[in-house]
Amino acid sequence: MMPREDVTSVTFSATKDEVLVIMGETGFSRIPVLSDDDPNHVVGLAYLKKLVRATTKRKQKLKHFVTETFYIPESKK
Repeated sequence: MMPREDVTSVTFSATKDEVLVIMGETGFSRIPVLSDDDPNHVVGLAYLKKLVRATTKRKQKLKHFVTETFYIPESKK
Protein backbone atom coordinates (compact mmCIF):
# COMPACT_ATOMS: atom_id res chain seq x y z
CA MET A 1 0.00 0.00 0.00
CA MET A 2 1.08 3.53 -0.72
CA PRO A 3 0.09 6.72 1.03
CA ARG A 4 -2.67 8.45 -0.91
CA GLU A 5 -0.50 11.56 -1.42
CA ASP A 6 2.06 9.47 -3.32
CA VAL A 7 -0.43 7.91 -5.75
CA THR A 8 -0.44 9.38 -9.24
CA SER A 9 -4.04 10.03 -10.28
CA VAL A 10 -6.15 12.29 -12.49
CA THR A 11 -9.56 13.86 -12.09
CA PHE A 12 -12.59 12.89 -14.12
CA SER A 13 -12.61 16.27 -15.91
CA ALA A 14 -9.12 15.75 -17.39
CA THR A 15 -8.71 15.43 -21.15
CA LYS A 16 -7.19 12.48 -22.97
CA ASP A 17 -4.12 14.53 -23.90
CA GLU A 18 -3.51 15.60 -20.29
CA VAL A 19 -3.61 11.99 -19.13
CA LEU A 20 -1.24 10.87 -21.89
CA VAL A 21 1.27 13.53 -20.79
CA ILE A 22 1.07 12.34 -17.16
CA MET A 23 1.50 8.73 -18.25
CA GLY A 24 4.54 9.69 -20.32
CA GLU A 25 6.12 11.58 -17.45
CA THR A 26 5.50 8.90 -14.81
CA GLY A 27 5.86 5.75 -16.91
CA PHE A 28 2.60 4.27 -15.61
CA SER A 29 0.26 2.53 -18.07
CA ARG A 30 -2.74 2.61 -15.69
CA ILE A 31 -3.81 5.60 -13.62
CA PRO A 32 -6.74 5.87 -11.19
CA VAL A 33 -9.40 8.41 -12.15
CA LEU A 34 -10.89 10.31 -9.20
CA SER A 35 -14.21 12.08 -8.92
CA ASP A 36 -14.16 15.86 -9.36
CA ASP A 37 -16.32 16.33 -6.25
CA ASP A 38 -14.78 13.77 -3.90
CA PRO A 39 -11.05 12.97 -4.20
CA ASN A 40 -11.60 9.84 -2.09
CA HIS A 41 -13.93 8.30 -4.70
CA VAL A 42 -12.23 6.35 -7.49
CA VAL A 43 -14.41 6.50 -10.60
CA GLY A 44 -12.34 4.09 -12.66
CA LEU A 45 -8.99 3.45 -14.33
CA ALA A 46 -7.43 5.07 -17.39
CA TYR A 47 -5.50 2.54 -19.49
CA LEU A 48 -2.73 3.65 -21.84
CA LYS A 49 -3.72 1.13 -24.55
CA LYS A 50 -7.27 2.44 -24.64
CA LEU A 51 -6.13 6.06 -24.86
CA VAL A 52 -3.60 5.40 -27.63
CA ARG A 53 -6.09 3.46 -29.75
CA ALA A 54 -8.47 6.41 -29.75
CA THR A 55 -6.98 8.53 -32.49
CA THR A 56 -9.15 11.60 -32.69
CA LYS A 57 -8.16 15.12 -33.57
CA ARG A 58 -10.39 16.90 -31.10
CA LYS A 59 -9.83 16.99 -27.38
CA GLN A 60 -12.05 14.44 -25.69
CA LYS A 61 -12.95 14.18 -22.06
CA LEU A 62 -11.60 11.27 -20.10
CA LYS A 63 -15.07 9.88 -19.39
CA HIS A 64 -15.08 8.20 -22.82
CA PHE A 65 -12.04 6.10 -21.94
CA VAL A 66 -12.44 5.22 -18.26
CA THR A 67 -12.86 1.57 -17.31
CA GLU A 68 -15.17 1.09 -14.33
CA THR A 69 -13.65 -0.32 -11.16
CA PHE A 70 -15.33 -3.02 -9.11
CA TYR A 71 -15.41 -2.94 -5.33
CA ILE A 72 -15.43 -6.00 -3.14
CA PRO A 73 -16.66 -5.46 0.42
CA GLU A 74 -14.22 -6.29 3.19
CA SER A 75 -16.71 -8.82 4.54
CA LYS A 76 -16.14 -10.98 1.41
CA LYS A 77 -12.97 -12.94 2.04
